[in-house]
Amino acid sequence: MEDIKSTDLFFTRIKSPLKPDISIMKKLDKILVNGSFMTDFPDAYGQFMPFMTLDHSTTILSFPKRLIKKRRAFRFTNYVVNKEEFLPTVEEVWNKEVTCHNMYKVVQKLKAIKHPMRKNGNLAEKVELCRGKLKASQEDMVKNPHDKDAKVKEAECLADYFAALEDEEKFMFQKAKVDWISSGDRNIKYLYKVITSKRNINIIMSVCNEKGERFEGNLVAHKFVQYFQRFLGTNEKGIAMNTKNLFTNRLTVEGTAKVVTDVTDKEIKEAMFDISENKAPGLNGFTFAFFKHYWSIIGKKVCQAIKEFFCSGKLLGEINATLITLISKIPQPNKVSDFRPIACCNVIYKCIIKILTNRIKGSLDKLVNISQSAFIPRRVTQDNLMITQELLKGYNYKNGAGRCALKIDIAKAYDTVD
Repeated sequence: MEDIKSTDLFFTRIKSPLKPDISIMKKLDKILVNGSFMTDFPDAYGQFMPFMTLDHSTTILSFPKRLIKKRRAFRFTNYVVNKEEFLPTVEEVWNKEVTCHNMYKVVQKLKAIKHPMRKNGNLAEKVELCRGKLKASQEDMVKNPHDKDAKVKEAECLADYFAALEDEEKFMFQKAKVDWISSGDRNIKYLYKVITSKRNINIIMSVCNEKGERFEGNLVAHKFVQYFQRFLGTNEKGIAMNTKNLFTNRLTVEGTAKVVTDVTDKEIKEAMFDISENKAPGLNGFTFAFFKHYWSIIGKKVCQAIKEFFCSGKLLGEINATLITLISKIPQPNKVSDFRPIACCNVIYKCIIKILTNRIKGSLDKLVNISQSAFIPRRVTQDNLMITQELLKGYNYKNGAGRCALKIDIAKAYDTVD
């Protein structure tokens, strides 16, 4: 059993509401469902309404109408790289000549590969089909125990069945993104529960704006776009700054030379193979598993495309395109502002960023002040937390000089960088 996704109130029980000094609120009530319920009603969600005159929140289980299903975007499934039948397809597409810039060549070849990759079929149906064939072949083998052809057919059906089970498990593992599972027995049932649970949590059926007004259905997407356009879509005139003495720390000539040298094929390959295969794909749907496994075929063209960016400083729009997804800031989001957008970038874009990161990370500690403790190698964010605790220790003492502390929320500043 697990707690279904819920909206509105987080605390569902209030004690002594008429005595504010001793009033206590707790999260006591939950709506627990099993895996079968999540499969049959993937869009169901709970609502915890205001207490009114009660000490517990009124609980409502909602079964909304199914949203209009859209055609699913292409997503490369990592288990395909182990299928030998797809290798000739990749070679054929990649060896076709395209007359244009290197980045555009790679983009067009990736588009051409999508169509044959879509013909994988339903893995669950394939498993059931192989199971039925195996059952029938074993029945025939038992009826004719001395028939060699029946035994050969049974062995072939058994091999197909094992292959289908392995493909299904790899596919489920990729979707579930449970990194702690490395080996062991088949975990299809557990992975399926993880996927259905994540799917239920990620569905946003209703949301409130900053005024507390609730919107449902197709209006949810409109409110998100409206909210983030107000923050991310502005283009205000900047204030001129005197940068003459702004940057006091500078790299040496030797340090600068390491950063600006030409990018090599070896450096590109190391950056590509250093990133996990199960990272979320970008807008084109290809994962790092595709690039790593077929590197001997596609590596040369990919290296040429990345080198072209570092030489020209220009990035093709298809490579720069990102898939925006919303991540909840709190366990039970209710308002539009409770979500933050993140960008799922394409593999080539991530590879370029990895190369830039590898080059500058060795010099950041010489340029960035020691007070900045995050994102710098050999620095730990907890250092600043411990320093803050030591500074604030004893602030409530009556004796001594006057003290003042300011807690500044810079989250909105990061959200609205133009």
